[in-house]
Amino acid sequence: MTKQSNTALILGGGGSKGAVQAGFLRAVEKLDIDISLVVAASVGAINGAFFAAGVPARYMVTEWSRLRRRDIFGLSWDLVRKRSRSPSVFSSRRLRKFLEQRLPVRRFDELAIPLIIVTTDLATGEPYLWDRGDLIEAILASCAVPGLLPPVRGPHGRTLIDGALSDNIPVEVALQRGAGRVLGILCRTCAACRPPELGLTGMLGQAFGIAVDCKWRSDARRYAESDDVLIVAPEIGTHIQALDFSHGEELWRARYRLSRPLLDRWTKEGAAGMAAKRRGRRVSVG
Repeated sequence: MTKQSNTALILGGGGSKGAVQAGFLRAVEKLDIDISLVVAASVGAINGAFFAAGVPARYMVTEWSRLRRRDIFGLSWDLVRKRSRSPSVFSSRRLRKFLEQRLPVRRFDELAIPLIIVTTDLATGEPYLWDRGDLIEAILASCAVPGLLPPVRGPHGRTLIDGALSDNIPVEVALQRGAGRVLGILCRTCAACRPPELGLTGMLGQAFGIAVDCKWRSDARRYAESDDVLIVAPEIGTHIQALDFSHGEELWRARYRLSRPLLDRWTKEGAAGMAAKRRGRRVSVG
């Protein structure tokens, strides 16, 4: 396969909006788009791991349709016993159990498609790319939203947290690993809601979402005119909080309906053709 035909898939963060990615992946699957590499951060690491493991997207959308917050977030008993000494409100036990029960593989070298999971080194703020060894540990690290889920002790003693903080659009990573084209799906993390409606966890989630959204909007501008990069950043579910998992089916179905025609055009015209049309019309796609 030539470099030009190598297509990398980028999956960013978004909390409960990760259901949007599942709908997008369903469209990728339906159109039989060949993906040679997955680079993912935060909730994208969960979806990316299932996709890279060869799990059908129809299974993923079913899981998102019935997923609820209680399935992956459990109160940290350290917080109950020690209060301020706990690093997070929630424990990662339920998320770990969720992954162990559903992921068909445990290690990176068992995946059908190469996967790179982006995490953030808490000491330096720099991205740390996890692409070998324990898959579930890497996912937990990339999903460790500061204050909500505990950091993970990674390779070489690094303390790792959510990858969306340092690189939520890891296009350069994909290009450096040999991708000729990059196809990405991002989610708006923060919700359009009034602060009084939010409790502690909601405030933490909203604050994290604001930081991530501001960063990816800035980063996305760099690739707006690229002939080889298509980043889809839909304004779907903007009324839904990042920790509200009760809208999964609504989100994935909305993205799937929009993605089929978009990706069909992409497969026929290529990123270059679509980019030329966007420049001519002065509008964005997605």
